[in-house]
Amino acid sequence: MYDNIMCWALEKHKVPTKYVTLIKNTYDNVVTSIQTNDGNTDDFPIKIRLHQWSTLSSYLFALMMDEVTRDIQGDII
Repeated sequence: MYDNIMCWALEKHKVPTKYVTLIKNTYDNVVTSIQTNDGNTDDFPIKIRLHQWSTLSSYLFALMMDEVTRDIQGDII
């Protein structure tokens, strides 16, 4: 669902398809590990699509909320 809303919001802002694809690829198949005193854990997938502390994620969240708000206001008016 997140991907659909993100793509919809990016399209509403006329972001070129090549950039939409690049943004989606940034969030696909992401893995991480945790460093402990005993060493690093095995890699595991990150399933949350909006990564905290990412500048791009903050922008995408604001962009999506802007479009969702406009869409809701359009339905009310």
